[in-house]
Amino acid sequence: MQALASAPIGAPLIALHRLVGERSSRRPFTDLALELRAGEMLWVRGRALVRATAGLRQGGASMLRARDQVARAIDAKIKSEPFIGGYAPAPVKRPDLSTFAGRLSSLRIPDNDLPGGLDTESWKVRARPDARDRLHSDAAALELGRSFQALGLRGGVTQVISVAQIHGKYVTYAWAFPSAAAAQAALRAAIRQSGVRAAPANAVRAATRVVRPGTLLRDDLFWVRGKLLLQVGGYGPPGIPLMQSRQELVARKLDARASALR
Repeated sequence: MQALASAPIGAPLIALHRLVGERSSRRPFTDLALELRAGEMLWVRGRALVRATAGLRQGGASMLRARDQVARAIDAKIKSEPFIGGYAPAPVKRPDLSTFAGRLSSLRIPDNDLPGGLDTESWKVRARPDARDRLHSDAAALELGRSFQALGLRGGVTQVISVAQIHGKYVTYAWAFPSAAAAQAALRAAIRQSGVRAAPANAVRAATRVVRPGTLLRDDLFWVRGKLLLQVGGYGPPGIPLMQSRQELVARKLDARASALR
């Protein structure tokens, strides 16, 4: 029996979500209990992710019933500890899609939709024409920002996603423009930046990969959905293992959320 207590209050739910890629079925043990193959059961109690395993008695008889008895006792013990078992998730407030800021806010990718090892480091909504990219302040980034503002940029969002154990990041951007034509013009401005290499990409429909050579890895996917210019970048020191497959998965998640707004 294992019980892993976690300080971030949402972490056990995220861990449970990521572990149940194996074949699983729900158990009537708690609302958040899942039966895995090979006699394993996972459940969340407050801040704890708990795992119970059943083996075989001598002669081949299953120990599932004994496992469930022990699991219920352990669950009751955890539940009695206020700091670990007494936590109940707060209801998630849905963005108000009738407002511009609310529509932008709906573009955030939830952490439990991200691949294992990726977690949101920061999230920012700018419901105003602010084209500054706080991660990149070089001349090329500033020039691109001025191009966006000249095209009538209305606002945008940025989600910085950290990668476990390496100094790299994936970053999602959504830049909102007054028209689809303006968003397409902004895409052309991004592709035609001086000193970059641009080529079609298969990550999402009509995407272009833009790579800026230099001392740091700068690899961006750009595409347009409606009035939004969408961007997912992979950034970090040269030589770090930032996989394009993960970048593309994040891009598909962002694309699905943006497409739902149209």
